[in-house]
Amino acid sequence: MFNSDYKGESKVLIFNNVPLSSTIPMVMGSVEKRFFGVASGILATMRSTGMMFSMGITMVIFALHIGRVEITPQCYPQFLKSVTVIFTIFTVLSVGGIFASLARGKKEEIEKR
Repeated sequence: MFNSDYKGESKVLIFNNVPLSSTIPMVMGSVEKRFFGVASGILATMRSTGMMFSMGITMVIFALHIGRVEITPQCYPQFLKSVTVIFTIFTVLSVGGIFASLARGKKEEIEKR
């Protein structure tokens, strides 16, 4: 189904929302029931902001590596190089997010503070 050269990228796209499944219950479980609407709104806002920043970073990398040209077969090497750079940047950011999530501690520890 997928070209063997792009299996890694396919997995990244397929499993992109897996961290959300663990983050949403953690955030919603840390607020009182009367603030569920506010917490849900903040989560949606942060998710949208993150998507806008990621698209901005992606466009900057494309502009730096490809320039202001139409993407044609002659530009494929620069395009692939920029995609590699983009995936590297977002992998580093994701790993940083994992460590930030681990640093927050367990729910019981947070409630004791």
